[in-house]
Amino acid sequence: MSNILRACSLFSSSELQNSACGNPGVPPKGILVGTRFNVGDKIRYSCVTGYVLDGHPQLTCVTNAEKGAAWDFPVPICRAEDTCGDTLRDASGIISSPNFPSEYYNSADCTWTILADPGDTISVIFTDFQMEEKYDYLEVEGSEPPTVWLSGMNVPSPIVSNKNWLRLHFVTDSNHRYRGFSAHYQVNEGGIKQASNSCPDPGEPENGKRTGSDFSIGATVQFLCDEDHVLQGSKIITCQRVAEVFAAWSDHRPVCKVKTCGSNLQGPAGTFTSPNFPIQYESNAQCVWVLTATNPNKVIQINFEEFDLEIAYDTLTIGDGGEVGDPKTILQVLSGSFVPDLIVSMTHQMWLHLQSDESVGSIGFKINYKEIDKESCGDPGTPLYGIREGDSFLNGGTLRFECQFGFELIGERTISCQNNNQWSANIPMCIFPCMSNFTAPMGTVLSPDYPEGYSNNMNCVWLILSEPGSRIHLAFNDFDLEAPYDFLTVKDGELLDATVLGRFSGAESPSHLTSNGNILRLEFQADHSMAGRGFNITYSTFGHNECPDPGVPINARRFGDNFQLGSSISVICEDGFIKTQGAETITCKPDNGKVMWSGPIPKCEAPCGGHFSAPTGVILSPGWPGYYKDSLSCEWVIETEPGRSIKITFEKFQTELGYDFLEIHDGPNLLSPLVGSFNGTQVPQFLFSSTHHLYMLFTTDNSRSNSGFKIIYESVTVDTYSCQDPGFPVNGLRYGQDFTIGSTVSFGCDPGYRLSHEEPLVCEKNHWWSHPLPTCDALCGGDVRGPGGTILSPGFPEMYPSSLNCTWTVEVSHGKGVQFTFYTFHLEDHHDYLLITENGSFIQPLARLTGNDLPMTINAGLYGNFKAQLRFISDFSISYAGFNITFSEYNLEPCEDPGMPRFGRRNGYSFGIGDTLTFSCNMGYRLEGAPEVVCLGGGRRMWSAPLPRCVAECGSSVMNNEGIMLSPNYPMNYDNNHECIYSIQVQAGKGINISARTFHLAQGDLLKIYDGKDHTAHVLGAFTGSSMLGLTLISTSNHLWLEFYTDSESTGEGFKLVYSSFELSHCEDPGVPQFGFKVNDQGHFSGSTITYRCNPGYTLHGSGVLKCMTGERRAWDNNLPSCIAECGGKFTGVSAGRILSPGYPFPYDNNLRCTWVIEVDSGNIVSLQFLAFDTEASHDILKVWDGPPENEMSLRESSGSLLPDGIHSTLNQVSIQFDTDFYITKSGFAIEFSSSVATACRDPGVPMNGSRNGDGREPGDTVTFLCDPGYELQGELKITCIQVDNRYYWQPSPPVCIAPCGGNLTGSNGFILSPNFPHPYPHSKDCDWLIAVNSDYVLSLAFISFSIEPNYDFLYIYDGPDSNSPLIGSFQDSKLPERIESSSNTMHLAFRSDGSVSYTGFHLEYKAKLRESCFDPGSVMNGTRLGSDYKLGSTVTFYCEPGYVLQGYSTLTCIMGDDGRPGWNRVLPSCQAPCGSRSTGPEGTVLSPNFPRNYTSGHNCVYAISVPREFGM
Repeated sequence: MSNILRACSLFSSSELQNSACGNPGVPPKGILVGTRFNVGDKIRYSCVTGYVLDGHPQLTCVTNAEKGAAWDFPVPICRAEDTCGDTLRDASGIISSPNFPSEYYNSADCTWTILADPGDTISVIFTDFQMEEKYDYLEVEGSEPPTVWLSGMNVPSPIVSNKNWLRLHFVTDSNHRYRGFSAHYQVNEGGIKQASNSCPDPGEPENGKRTGSDFSIGATVQFLCDEDHVLQGSKIITCQRVAEVFAAWSDHRPVCKVKTCGSNLQGPAGTFTSPNFPIQYESNAQCVWVLTATNPNKVIQINFEEFDLEIAYDTLTIGDGGEVGDPKTILQVLSGSFVPDLIVSMTHQMWLHLQSDESVGSIGFKINYKEIDKESCGDPGTPLYGIREGDSFLNGGTLRFECQFGFELIGERTISCQNNNQWSANIPMCIFPCMSNFTAPMGTVLSPDYPEGYSNNMNCVWLILSEPGSRIHLAFNDFDLEAPYDFLTVKDGELLDATVLGRFSGAESPSHLTSNGNILRLEFQADHSMAGRGFNITYSTFGHNECPDPGVPINARRFGDNFQLGSSISVICEDGFIKTQGAETITCKPDNGKVMWSGPIPKCEAPCGGHFSAPTGVILSPGWPGYYKDSLSCEWVIETEPGRSIKITFEKFQTELGYDFLEIHDGPNLLSPLVGSFNGTQVPQFLFSSTHHLYMLFTTDNSRSNSGFKIIYESVTVDTYSCQDPGFPVNGLRYGQDFTIGSTVSFGCDPGYRLSHEEPLVCEKNHWWSHPLPTCDALCGGDVRGPGGTILSPGFPEMYPSSLNCTWTVEVSHGKGVQFTFYTFHLEDHHDYLLITENGSFIQPLARLTGNDLPMTINAGLYGNFKAQLRFISDFSISYAGFNITFSEYNLEPCEDPGMPRFGRRNGYSFGIGDTLTFSCNMGYRLEGAPEVVCLGGGRRMWSAPLPRCVAECGSSVMNNEGIMLSPNYPMNYDNNHECIYSIQVQAGKGINISARTFHLAQGDLLKIYDGKDHTAHVLGAFTGSSMLGLTLISTSNHLWLEFYTDSESTGEGFKLVYSSFELSHCEDPGVPQFGFKVNDQGHFSGSTITYRCNPGYTLHGSGVLKCMTGERRAWDNNLPSCIAECGGKFTGVSAGRILSPGYPFPYDNNLRCTWVIEVDSGNIVSLQFLAFDTEASHDILKVWDGPPENEMSLRESSGSLLPDGIHSTLNQVSIQFDTDFYITKSGFAIEFSSSVATACRDPGVPMNGSRNGDGREPGDTVTFLCDPGYELQGELKITCIQVDNRYYWQPSPPVCIAPCGGNLTGSNGFILSPNFPHPYPHSKDCDWLIAVNSDYVLSLAFISFSIEPNYDFLYIYDGPDSNSPLIGSFQDSKLPERIESSSNTMHLAFRSDGSVSYTGFHLEYKAKLRESCFDPGSVMNGTRLGSDYKLGSTVTFYCEPGYVLQGYSTLTCIMGDDGRPGWNRVLPSCQAPCGSRSTGPEGTVLSPNFPRNYTSGHNCVYAISVPREFGM
């Protein structure tokens, strides 16, 4: 039998009973009040401003049967006010992660503390748990084991605390997010886990309600959401038994999210989209659609035209029936871009719920729906290029699919309709194979997955084989490949090396191709990155005496259908198009033994510009009827006969708004008068020229394009007696129908538009109007006046331009308000917005409107301001239709009675427009809010500020000579857990009387009053209960400090304290000079004195004694002195003192020269010890001389921030001089000096990086010095102590050890150091070392330390005697290089540093070894080695010291390696201190993990020690 002791890190021979709890520490951002930690003592915690306390604010040190003394609660934490977490004190409740049941936030850090009475325990039962494994976790403290870490997707078992508290700490990283957790907790009275027969109150969802108040086992409750909100979670939850003794709800309480979009849709069919489709949908969307069949005996089928949501973050949930959000009815939850072909409901209704998070979205979806028969899965369709067998879509029906010839089937060949109305799988796809032969006389060749886009890394080959004697014709119907990386090669023959007919890439369709033989080879190659749409090619075969079918060119008509030898066809372009390829007629004829068309097949296109002189014609934008191209500049000139005019009519016009323009000039060129510049869709019906020329210029930018325009022109006769009809401006009207010479017409605009100019048009004698037709424009901002009007977004009804900042000011009649009514409203959600304000400030607007929901009517306008302002902001990207708003004026309404603040007074009782009320508070209360309010009236009947409050605060600072102090909330009970500070300051020279008119505190609550300005002053009294009633306290100064503490138990009425001032007969405390102290303080009454001195090194300026004068003035006779560190000084006969740089510890001044002289008694010497040192290196210099400077016996020159070593003189005088330049200053220095009798030489010290032999300091004694390996001695190896009269000194001076720059090394081993090592090496150094050993040996270099500036400083190592030898490597940066071996007995090292940055450099060890042996493997930390023979075949063995465990192999063998060099067969092992162990025997060692280095966090180590039973421990 043995005694077993288990411990985590320490064990002892007896258990120590302790009567003190120890200092529990202060949490970050926390404040601890209390300095005693014995049994019975109490301490209190609070937090700094901006943080709230989580946990118990008061801890009591109590006795504990198990551990002796312990605190009754854990140390609380301080949490930022806007972060998650709480302190919970109820008998039961629910804790859930932020945003639950939606996804929690990234980078969350939440703490909940559950507190119970002493002796109770707490149970936690989890009902939901989903977190990112390992990275997001919930830490539970206060149970057994002391800390439990929970993560992942499994619901944890219930947790029971072993204390009267439990703390939950929830942490998430910046990556994935999940639902989080929900848990019920309940307090076990007396620590007994009694079977609970009821669940905690689940509460009601915000914006919803609960039905049911029975929470017993088996009971259910139901939840409903308010109108315009959607339920997320279970509609019904049940209270059930968990783990035998616990009770918990079957699911968490659902939440009600506000519905931001969606609608109720009726059958029999229709289409709906996500908001903004196909533009990105909004963030934080909650959209609900409910689809209902018109026939209740039908079901709903939906299919997706488009679907793309942000995967894993945005979801579309689809359910059966009309109960939105019911988990039991969910059919599918979709995200990303993969969706079923069809989804069918089981009933006549289906609901869809779109949820998006706060980050980026995607294009969304477009869904088609329709009614179908019950018990049906709906028609899934037939795959493109596929064939379907079967036509039953009812439950149990099956469909079978095949592909057309030449296509391959991907997916399920057979699918069945299941009883839940869903197909067992999506329909398959028919894809075109990447390798195939075609033998049919005609057919189609497609790129794989055409037209969806081919894959990357493709290499496809197709052969088209026709009958011998025939040829093959290719027609390119569509072509789009990534240029120039993806391409199609067409070869005239079967073999790889056949003649290339063409290689094609890009987006332009190639011309027709014809083979010379009966075989064509098509090779398609795609690279690893982007892809295009692909290609669609049709082929046909034809005989040797005919030409291939040329087809009918687009935008043209063909005449002739015979393609035999000798026949011809003609092609004529449609109006507005011109021939851009080929001749009008082509003939089928022989050419070099082949039958071919005489020219290329014609092509007709709309030209970019031209000169037109026909009487009528058509002008088209380039690319018509498709979209025009980017970056165009096209010019057209229309010319007719002199004396005639040109009329143009716009049949179609649509360009990119704001970017692509058509300019029309009244004349032959760009310098002619501008008739108009048009973009978007708004153009006049027709225009006339005033001459026989018209010039048009079409320019486009380099981005989006549109369908362009089709314009009809005609030459018209100029009437002898009139002008041409001028037309109407778009969005405008015309006044006048008389167009005779001399007549005038004028124009107006529709509401919301403004004329570009208001001058009327006059028909002049030349038959032309005096001005061009004006335009009606919706402008960006402006001033609008009148009782009503219209405001339009710029360009309305076109899409508004980007990057707008428009402001409109609307002014109505004085004393009226402005009412806005919205008829059209569509802005880019969140990015473009409209602000409305009534006070001229847009910082806090009346309304901020965005998106596409039509706003309700808005009333604006306040007393004294009969204006309203609108500001429209658009960003640089997407635009929509904008807005159409009308305004009218309305009468402002008076205000309602605002009431009167409790414990306050009001002056004024009229509430009409412009009336003013003023407020004040009773004594002791502070007015919180505006002291004066004005009735601004308006549709909201608003006062200029809310009603102020009169509050009795928790703490205050008052400076009146009399007043009242109140407890918080007075006269109502104060709250728990207060810590209130009150400060009273009366006029200087006065004291304070304070007494209590009311004083009722609960047990455990305390008021402490201090006789001074803070809690360090004398305590006048500490009061609880009613103990202050009847007492009057008197201060001895003009300050009182009060601290009021309340605990977490019962509260009381509090206190009402009255104070007044009286005259004191003493002086104010004059304070203490900086860097000084009081020697004597007799008090501050008349006639008393205070004596001051300065800290060592400072000089007193002013009077060192102050006296409190008598008489009415009661003031000190002198000002407070100051203590200054001066520039220079002389110390004579002083045995010790301090010298400080001027102004120390603040930076010294520029351009100083300060001299200090220290002279001690004859026969003594001076020692200087540096306490602090920081000067500008090389510029601000401290010089020390042995004796006066003229002796030229320099002891030291120092600058920089390295603390100098001590200095000892040989004479009885030391001179110190400090010089500073004009530039940087620093904190300076502090030097302690002392004197001693000179009886021997001073201690010569030990050189850095060296050692000393000899300690004698008597005259004649010698000391020798030695440098560490790699360093060289600068100075003499041996020095001798010399005495001359009373002076003792070393002859010569002690040497130093430096790391040299280069050298020749011949020893069998040694060290190489960078210059100055371990300090940074110098700039601009070229150092070379040669290592040469016996020719039977080779060399190895091991890097002990390495850090040089990357890219600028280098260490080159050569395998040989100089830099012409093979370069082993060039080294830089701070990564430690691996061991290097030479192939010969020499090695050359070259170090080069540039003129700027320096690092610490390097420390290398080299060793020589026989060519047939291994290198020294080195030693193991915390271990020993056995064996020192390194020849081939020899071994070394390693052992660990007690308490350590060997990691790796203990024995290493020297073998011949694969590279032909000897080496050890295994890596060097290590000795580690383990986390936990089992030990036996009478004695042993136990170490913490990683000892003697610091252990790391997250350990839980158990050590078991077993000794014979006759022994104790």
